[in-house]
Amino acid sequence: ENECLKLLNDGFLTQDEYDSLDISAIRKFTNSELFERISKSPKVLKEHRFSINVPADKINPEIKSNNTFVVVQGALDCAFCEGGEYVIIDYKTDKAHDIHELYEKYEKQLQIYKYALEQTENIHVKELGIYSFHLGRYFSKSTG
Repeated sequence: ENECLKLLNDGFLTQDEYDSLDISAIRKFTNSELFERISKSPKVLKEHRFSINVPADKINPEIKSNNTFVVVQGALDCAFCEGGEYVIIDYKTDKAHDIHELYEKYEKQLQIYKYALEQTENIHVKELGIYSFHLGRYFSKSTG
């Protein structure tokens, strides 16, 4: 609550933005195991922007051309280093009822983030996850 008030007072949030914050959802996140993992990380990427050529078949598996690429620009919400490898987190505010369905809905997006981060930063991503503020839950899958 104090940090949100500071953001309001310092002009980073408007009064309308401040009034729309769900402090209890933020508190639940900051008390989560995920937040603890992020806090312990030696390197955290926030709103990490990228622009990369992605093979078309990674976007749509029905495209069977080795020479077709799609330019993808985006920003991943959060990636953090853990044990020398990275975890990508996508924060969601969807009013979902099931964290697994939410993950499935955004899995393709997470895979593209993984590809982009591994190609542009020359690192290995070990885990892809979704944090739902509506559900107050985290779900992830190992990348193997």
